[in-house]
Amino acid sequence: MEGNDVRIICMPADAEMTTEGAVFDRRCATCSRFVMLAATGQRLLRERPEIEIMCLPCFQATRKPDDEIALAAPEEEIDRELDTLRPNLRRERN
Repeated sequence: MEGNDVRIICMPADAEMTTEGAVFDRRCATCSRFVMLAATGQRLLRERPEIEIMCLPCFQATRKPDDEIALAAPEEEIDRELDTLRPNLRRERN
């Protein structure tokens, strides 16, 4: 996929759960809502800043059947990140 066809899909900032190292200062390119960007997503954006951020609800509303979906990092890294899953204490503030 070319850079302008690639999007990173993020949970909204008010999601019930979060992971260690997630940041909440980025916005969906479609609806402008704040999103939660996990550490693996942050690294991907540092490497490829042209990638568009999209919140999960916008992606679900606009997804095409032929859209390719891939992880932002190797599966082992995603698994380690998910091991840090915890309640999103920022939920009420977002």
